[in-house]
Amino acid sequence: MSKDSVVAPATPPMEMDGTGSASPRGVPQQSPSDVLLALADRCEREEPSHDLDADIALANGWRVFPGDNWIGPHAQIAVPSYTTSLDAAVTLVPEHFSYEATFSAAGDGAMRRARLWDWRRSARMADPDNHWEASASTLPLAICAAALRARASEGPR
Repeated sequence: MSKDSVVAPATPPMEMDGTGSASPRGVPQQSPSDVLLALADRCEREEPSHDLDADIALANGWRVFPGDNWIGPHAQIAVPSYTTSLDAAVTLVPEHFSYEATFSAAGDGAMRRARLWDWRRSARMADPDNHWEASASTLPLAICAAALRARASEGPR
């Protein structure tokens, strides 16, 4: 693909309002938790992309300015590659959460799964109110999906 090629995103890009909420352009405003849950669903059904990275960044405190200039909540200037980098994906895992990510090539196809649990509430991963999991086409996407669901359960930051 040439540098000048334009690829339409699978889902409309996210847009921030003055309250810190985000929603796809042209879609009614959603709560921050609903936005995170929608992004988690996208991580499970889409392939890695810069558009998805950008939407995850917007929902997690990043701002974009004219000229495609970005700034993160800690003055970062490069949007992390959440959907392709394990290192970037795990930055979405809340600090007080433990996680595991697994890859299995057995059976009909490969499975990539991530599970997170809040060790402050319970050390038991089997507690249904204390764990979030996801499966996706890549481990970074699975981690993103599970982490975004965990963040959504925590409420506004």
